[in-house]
Amino acid sequence: MELHVNGTNSIITATREIEAEDWGIRFEAADIYRARTGIHAKVVIARNQTILAWGQINIDKDEQRTRLAGKAYRGLSQIQQDAYSRTNFTHDLDMFCYGLWDASLDTSIDEPSAGLATETAPPFRLKPFILQGGGTILFGPPKRGKSYATMLMAVSIDAGNSMLWPVTKGRVLFLNLERSHESLLRRLGAVNLALGEDMDRPLLIMTRRGRALEDIVDTATKAIQKYDIDTVFLDSISRTGAGDLNANETSNTIVDTLSNLCPTWLAIGHTPRADSTHIYGSVHYEAGADIMVRLMSEEKKDALGVGLRITDANDIGSYPIMALEYGFDEFGLAEVRKSAVSEFPSMDEALPHKDRISNYLKTVGRASVAHIAESTGLEQASIRTTVNRYKGKIFTKIGNSDDWGVLTQPEP
Repeated sequence: MELHVNGTNSIITATREIEAEDWGIRFEAADIYRARTGIHAKVVIARNQTILAWGQINIDKDEQRTRLAGKAYRGLSQIQQDAYSRTNFTHDLDMFCYGLWDASLDTSIDEPSAGLATETAPPFRLKPFILQGGGTILFGPPKRGKSYATMLMAVSIDAGNSMLWPVTKGRVLFLNLERSHESLLRRLGAVNLALGEDMDRPLLIMTRRGRALEDIVDTATKAIQKYDIDTVFLDSISRTGAGDLNANETSNTIVDTLSNLCPTWLAIGHTPRADSTHIYGSVHYEAGADIMVRLMSEEKKDALGVGLRITDANDIGSYPIMALEYGFDEFGLAEVRKSAVSEFPSMDEALPHKDRISNYLKTVGRASVAHIAESTGLEQASIRTTVNRYKGKIFTKIGNSDDWGVLTQPEP
């Protein structure tokens, strides 16, 4: 009798065929990983197709292997036990576990790969913000249009709708950790209509408000397999419950979890209160994502201008800021259209800072330095320097507040 070991899709199996009997014992292991305490795996012992015992065990621990073998052996009939002794049964499990780590490594070794022609453009799921097989982080201040932008992208991909962006159609899973399911469904209906789709066009949404990302990974994995998902969206990084967002370990965990869940993903991030030019937290978010997109916005009457600027990217070249205009009514988002940055001059990075600030203040009348930063994308320190430098010439301080406005008549 020989123990035959083979591995496919990170699952290792071994079968003991019983001579002169019409049955055998199958040992199977999955979810194999090395921890500080030893090698862990989900081990299943079955007779033909009947599971006798299973458990997530530390295979380096003799007592855990013995306990699992004993439970499985008690599931055999007396005739079967006579044909296959308890000693041999336990020994086979020991030998299976002994070679498990090396076997799992063998199944994970990659084959040599051929290079691609350099003139081949990288494939996009949604150009230029989501690479096929890549991760994107879209970041900006709170309540400035990130969730709508993300939902617009998700529906565009799922529906194959290229009204706003060139897309490659694919199934989408939207992980919602941020808001209630009902409010998200209302947004979905509004986004569907804004894109010219039927209001009730469905999108696969998992709402797990208050749950940590690691708690929903298994369910999300099942959904991805069941619905053949191509792209995952996450709202948002700040709700993942992974730990301190400034810690490198936390950022690496979040990025690795998303990449393992689905090769193509987009996650929403937030910005620090004092600086809207980068994502809040560790620099490893930028290192782990393939594309970083900063969202800027400028308010108009019954409208919101949104600018999407790629701040960091791998292998895709440079792209100009893309501007969108959201139109709102009493029910929420009513329409969306592609726009020009020139229609929202506070977002035009080609203009001097003083002009971007004054253009924004002319639109809203007055605003604090923090609000100016949220809309223009400028750092608060730079804004303070600029408004103070041109105080009495272009800008005026309003009372004892932190608000600034534009002079109608510059002082002589």
